[in-house]
Amino acid sequence: MPGYFKTERGALLLLLGVSALLLLTGLGARDLWGPETRWANIALQMLQSGDYFDPYLKGLPYYDKPLPSYWLITGAAHLMGGLGPWSLRLPSVIGAWLSVWLVYLLGEQRYKRHLNLRLVLAVLIAAAVYAVPFVLSHVYGAPTYGASGLALVFRENVVRFFDPFDHMGPIYTYLIYLPAYTLPWTPCWLLGLWLAVRHWRHTAPNARWLVWGLGLLFVFFTASGSRRSYYVLPLVPFAQLLAAWWLSERVLKKPAIWPRWQKGLGIAAALMLLILGVAYPWSNGNGGVTRFAEDVQAEAVKSAPWNQWQMVLVEVDNKVPMYLQNGGKPFYYIAETQDFPRQGDTAAFMAWLEKTSGQGFDPQRTIIVAQFSKDDPTPLAYLGADHQVITTRPDNGERLFHKRDEGSVAFIPASR
Repeated sequence: MPGYFKTERGALLLLLGVSALLLLTGLGARDLWGPETRWANIALQMLQSGDYFDPYLKGLPYYDKPLPSYWLITGAAHLMGGLGPWSLRLPSVIGAWLSVWLVYLLGEQRYKRHLNLRLVLAVLIAAAVYAVPFVLSHVYGAPTYGASGLALVFRENVVRFFDPFDHMGPIYTYLIYLPAYTLPWTPCWLLGLWLAVRHWRHTAPNARWLVWGLGLLFVFFTASGSRRSYYVLPLVPFAQLLAAWWLSERVLKKPAIWPRWQKGLGIAAALMLLILGVAYPWSNGNGGVTRFAEDVQAEAVKSAPWNQWQMVLVEVDNKVPMYLQNGGKPFYYIAETQDFPRQGDTAAFMAWLEKTSGQGFDPQRTIIVAQFSKDDPTPLAYLGADHQVITTRPDNGERLFHKRDEGSVAFIPASR
């Protein structure tokens, strides 16, 4: 069997197997973080409302990303029995795993074989996959939604490039993040780039086109005034293939070093597994949003079944709604900019809520959740007079390193 992994097919299976293991390890054990919290909230509102053409973020129109990115999540949620960390992340994991395979296939192709008329057809198909959902949303979406997906396509892809309106990072942004996003292989592709440029006339065409691709994409994205760290991701496959080319050239000249590289790659994979499968999940344990949701549910079910509670979320952290879903009514969101009572009592808040929403709320079956900062007074603190108050507890990582500056607070009606 060890000999099999030295063949081209065996090496590919090993690459895909290790990639799948790294991508899946600890997938459901980590709290939501970063941009994925927005996808979680938008997908949850689609599932709760049944409206898959009009994306909302915390109750407000948010047509900022292509609809299929949400549909893949909601589809996974239907197949897996609900929205959770696994169903939220699985489409991305499958996409990442397929990307590893596609980058491998891209590296196997010579540039002349890759640049052909089939590429034009692939571009047209990709453009249709990207554009059709926007058209469907424009035709079948709610007339009162307001935002236009077609207008967003033009704004995000044309206006942003020539007349940036946000994310205006410095011109050296990608000089920082391209090396950061290609760790730990950054030295390899930098050496490959230097070697290819230094010996350009003698560099093979299959390495030259990697340099051209990397260079042209770098210039293109830098030329746009709108720069953000992860906009550099399209450059990463070219950089990694350049690293692989440098390594293959080096091993070809000095075959004796290959066993050391094999050990190094194995140690790197084992270290990543240890971080993703043990260290990171442990750091998220015994606190954070997962424990917060468990504490809220444990307190609420003392008075009534979990699915009988309605959630009112006041400028809540994006990650919280997914963990609080209870199969009941859709959540009601309140923005910080709305004129809800900052001071007063529960009766005043509930009266404002019913007047503003046009809905009826049972004060004894309504959980109110808000976000707080340690430097500011607890929002809606007056509700504590007749509610049980539950706040986010620090997780293991926070206890060991640094406590977060923000958290969530829930007000659950006190039992009578």
